Amino acid sequence: MTLDTALLSKTSELKDKLFLLERRIHPLEWDLGRNQINEFKKKELEKLKLEFSAVTSELKGLES
Repeated sequence: MTLDTALLSKTSELKDKLFLLERRIHPLEWDLGRNQINEFKKKELEKLKLEFSAVTSELKGLES
């Protein structure tokens, strides 16, 4: 596996992870906006947003 192939593979993996994180975040944000969220889900939302931010930063680092 060449460096370019490895980089493309890692980039693709991170984009897939971002997509899956977004799919988990959006329903929780929807519940939060309507005050239909409990404390456990609020903590989960915070954790997911931090993970999303970290993955986004890693992806930007690879793309630059």
